[in-house]
Amino acid sequence: MNYDEWNKAIIRHIVGHQEPGALVYLDVDETVLRQIALSTGETSNSLSDFQFAVQQAVVTDSPDGEHQLDVSQLYQPNADGEPRCVAFLTLMVLAASRMARTNTDDTNRSIRASNFFYHFRKLLDLEPTDGPRPKGFSRDDDETLWKTWGQFVRRAGLQPTAKPGKGSHEYIEYPISQTLLRDADKERLRVLFTSKSVFRTPMAPDRLMLRVLKDVEYFTKHAQEMLRSQRRFEAISDAVYSVYESWLFSHDSVSDDARTGYLHAGLHRTTDPFRGSVQYRFYPRLGRYELAPNTTLAIGNDDRIHLYLERARYLMPFGGVTAEHMGQGCAFPLDPPTPYSFVSFAKRNIHVLVPDPTDISNGVYATWGSPSPSLPFVIVCEVSMREKLQRIRDARLIAWDGEPKPLFGGETWWEYLDCMTLADDWTAFRVTDRELYDALRPKRRLYMGLSGGLRFVRADHWMAGFGPTVTIYGIGSSVQLRIRSLGDDRSVHERDVDLNSEAPIPREVWQCPGWYQIEAGDTSDPEVRSLQIVDWNELRLSNSPVQYVLKIDGASVRGPRIEPCAESSDDTLV
Repeated sequence: MNYDEWNKAIIRHIVGHQEPGALVYLDVDETVLRQIALSTGETSNSLSDFQFAVQQAVVTDSPDGEHQLDVSQLYQPNADGEPRCVAFLTLMVLAASRMARTNTDDTNRSIRASNFFYHFRKLLDLEPTDGPRPKGFSRDDDETLWKTWGQFVRRAGLQPTAKPGKGSHEYIEYPISQTLLRDADKERLRVLFTSKSVFRTPMAPDRLMLRVLKDVEYFTKHAQEMLRSQRRFEAISDAVYSVYESWLFSHDSVSDDARTGYLHAGLHRTTDPFRGSVQYRFYPRLGRYELAPNTTLAIGNDDRIHLYLERARYLMPFGGVTAEHMGQGCAFPLDPPTPYSFVSFAKRNIHVLVPDPTDISNGVYATWGSPSPSLPFVIVCEVSMREKLQRIRDARLIAWDGEPKPLFGGETWWEYLDCMTLADDWTAFRVTDRELYDALRPKRRLYMGLSGGLRFVRADHWMAGFGPTVTIYGIGSSVQLRIRSLGDDRSVHERDVDLNSEAPIPREVWQCPGWYQIEAGDTSDPEVRSLQIVDWNELRLSNSPVQYVLKIDGASVRGPRIEPCAESSDDTLV
């Protein structure tokens, strides 16, 4: 792969399947480079090939015969309007991940610029110079390229996280801020996994993080700050799980069955609009890598279904969940078996389902995250958890409406509807079941719901002039709402709104096509959502690659057509 091919592939990996408004880290390590190379059919040494491609693009000879950097050609975007500097910045992040501290106690010392540039020059195969910074690479180059990346991320409806430091650390802080886990942190994770047998049985990401947090003092100060950050929790969870998967593949004490890539599935709940009956289905979530094209999943003896993206990071729900699945867990093999071999549904005592974050009024609930204050959610739990739930209710931390109902034709599993958290601070509650506590405890003080308007194909796209209504959920009375146009980075709307009430947005705010960012709350740690307003000229007739079918009493409903059910069909059932 040449430089531009690496650049495009890294952008696709980092930005391609992020949820709207997600925090974006240019956190690429050797494992990610290897997977990117494999996805393009390359089987050689990915790190060496990547280094060579970057060297070929930016290392030149100076008039006095010494090697120097020339990044002037990276200022211009590629033919698709994407920044050409991303692969080069990725190399800077790799250098930051290799940084060592200046003495053996790594909890109380500063990071020196020479430490970073030593690893940076080594990756570029550059000779030492009089100062730490490579010849030909100015501070202006440094800042301009990182700002170019940040602007691109914002235009994609996401949140950049690269930021400068202060004083002598002003520019090297950009790549350092992107390293979720440094090499030393990853090594400590591998030592932890090896030392405790509990890690030899594959865990879902949320359970893994819960277990890792028990040993948080074991890690460097940098890792401790990352692991305890609620704002970065999803990003750091993905990074920890990537290290865990690599360890599962390579460690001698792990069984062969565990040495495979898993897509972990949660629950997806819908209500039949005609009968009022409830259906639970499996809901897979993508990991750090894209799904291979034309991936199919085996369900039952001979049946296979195609897997498609339902939204960013989530695949279409499938199958029907039973009490046996809930009590024992299950796995479904994938074909082709790379980068994932199975969809795994883990046995657990409690599942928390929250409303659809793209449309909280559509009646769909799924395992999209933890509950938020004042926002209704659904609890599905095993019968042994009911007494513990009642204790949390008695402590006035949560409430629910009505009586719980049995699920799946028995009395082992129960469903609690219209649940709500009543407090955002649970520190005074005595924890007896850490998994239950972590599942129910709000991890953010505010939640932003979008509803209404006129959507365009994707869940985060609305038609010009018909954007959504915003509702901010939380405990309190009011909060500040801010809307910015990301294309020209300007404020288009700002006002105080009441919590837990719809806040209609004037139509003129949504007139101009482009990406917008909505913020609520404290400017230092706001609740953020991004959406795109689409021009009416973008409307095109197209055929859906998936035929959605609703089966009712022996008939198949396909859009406006009602037909007798076929004996077998490749259609996707809903």
